[in-house]
Amino acid sequence: TIPSWDKMYIYILEYGLTVINSRLNGLLTQNATGRYRDLLKNNPELIQRLSNANLAAYLNISPETLSRLKSQM
Repeated sequence: TIPSWDKMYIYILEYGLTVINSRLNGLLTQNATGRYRDLLKNNPELIQRLSNANLAAYLNISPETLSRLKSQM
């Protein structure tokens, strides 16, 4: 194989693991408000693209809690 492809593949895997680790860490340590704020900061396009039910599932909160958070911010 080409050595530069190996390095690129490893970089992509490491980046993916970093993203997954960050997401899991946020789900485990942050409350609903913190997760919603992080989503607003890091992925605001998801709020436009996903339904409230899917967005709530992504944030691991109830749709009612998501509605309250949206009205507060």
